[in-house]
Amino acid sequence: MDFPPKDVKYKFPDRLYLVFKKKMKAILFDYCEFGSNVKLVSNDFYKFMLDNGLDNGFEVADIDIVNKKNEALTNRKYYALRFGDFDDELFDFSDKTKQRGKHTFGGSYVIFPDLKLQDYNSTKNIFVLKSPAYNNSIIFKATVIERVFNDFYSPEIYKVSDFPAIYANQYDEELLPLDNKYKVKM
Repeated sequence: MDFPPKDVKYKFPDRLYLVFKKKMKAILFDYCEFGSNVKLVSNDFYKFMLDNGLDNGFEVADIDIVNKKNEALTNRKYYALRFGDFDDELFDFSDKTKQRGKHTFGGSYVIFPDLKLQDYNSTKNIFVLKSPAYNNSIIFKATVIERVFNDFYSPEIYKVSDFPAIYANQYDEELLPLDNKYKVKM
């Protein structure tokens, strides 16, 4: 499929609804992976992404976050971003250090503990990858990490070298509790 899709039936809608069936008082997040190359982001995080080199490789939809009665659960603005262009070609996926492993939830993966950004001249600081183990994440240059910690709600940031352990155990709450030793702290 071309991206962005030319056929209307494949285009991302202008507005989406995220409906919570359980009783919720309020919703607060800046980034949430939704799957199928869709990321949910707050207005502030979206602006941050644009300011740090996110280009036109995605489609955007406004999101209304509501309960079953269609009552708003937040007064913040949110977007869904569906990606179709990725930054994999900017990274060195070294075959020398790749690891293949089994996921605690099932399935296998290939991951690169020494994933490195290739040399290139750009002010881009944020990257989205299609590679299966990385497509649920966003990769930041170290130059913007402090801003992510200071400006956004509850970020979970990990070093590339620690990511194999995170990915392999992401569904095991005993090995990888919410507050775990791998999280980068500021």
